Amino acid sequence: MNHVLLRSTAFVRDSRRMLRKRPDLVEQLLQTLRLLEADPYAPRLKTHKLQGKHQDSWACSGGYDLRGVFSFTT
Repeated sequence: MNHVLLRSTAFVRDSRRMLRKRPDLVEQLLQTLRLLEADPYAPRLKTHKLQGKHQDSWACSGGYDLRGVFSFTT
C-alpha cells in the first residue's frame, strides 16, 4: 500500500536550500521519499516516534546527514 506524501512549504523550501549546497544528496533524498511512500516502516529508514513537544511526529533517516520529520494524517 502506497502512502501519499504531502510536502509542506517549509520542507520544499528547506530541501531546495539544502540541495543547492549539497547537490550530491539529490538521489539519496529521492530514494528516501520513494521508500517512505511505499513503506514508512522500512528498516532502512529507522522510523521512530518522537517525544516531548514533537510527540505527534515521527522521524526517519535517509542517510548519515539526511533526516526527515513527518506525521501521519487520515
